[in-house]
Amino acid sequence: MADQKIDALAYGFPKGLSQPALRALLGAGITSLEKLTTIREADLHKLHGMGPKGVDLLRSALNARGQSFAGQVEDTRMESEEPIFDSPQDWVKSHIREYLESDGQKGALWQGQPALLLVTRGRKSGKLRRTALFYGRHGANYLIVASNGGAPNHPAWYLNLVDNPEVELQVGSEKFAARAHTATEKERLRLGQVMKKIFPLYDEFQAKTGREIPLVIVEPG
Repeated sequence: MADQKIDALAYGFPKGLSQPALRALLGAGITSLEKLTTIREADLHKLHGMGPKGVDLLRSALNARGQSFAGQVEDTRMESEEPIFDSPQDWVKSHIREYLESDGQKGALWQGQPALLLVTRGRKSGKLRRTALFYGRHGANYLIVASNGGAPNHPAWYLNLVDNPEVELQVGSEKFAARAHTATEKERLRLGQVMKKIFPLYDEFQAKTGREIPLVIVEPG
């Protein structure tokens, strides 16, 4: 199999999957898109040869069929009648509107960098609050930085998730529940470099403030 080119479409997989990713799937006995509904996304990331891009392609193909990986939690609160209050900052609110109205076709790339929508529960109001943020990836997890432009105070969304780590994300067209935690010092040293490569201004923001800017790890499901 290593020397023979695999046709992704012959197995119902999306076009664009790399040959190492296809070999990883078939080697694990995953011979159709349907079988992915029995596999957790986190386990898929563990397959040798399967990178984040491949997982994203498979997730999108499943979502297009109204399906998802095993264990994926549906975003029920986003679809409920409970109102979600967007950031009061005009430019952030405009970004969110563009993201939502295009179902992630616009706004998922912002200033050339990947962006997601985060919904938290207000620690004082109890209301759902939504903002837009740059993000990075580490395996199945999402990385976000509570920089607040280098301001002396943590952003409200960060204080909200510290109080209630159960959050909701929209990444492109996909919406799902997740759980957030502040990176430990060990995690911060290792994963902080991922975010600095995405958005080098984080170093400048840290230099502007006496607080340690938190790195947040968000785990789907």
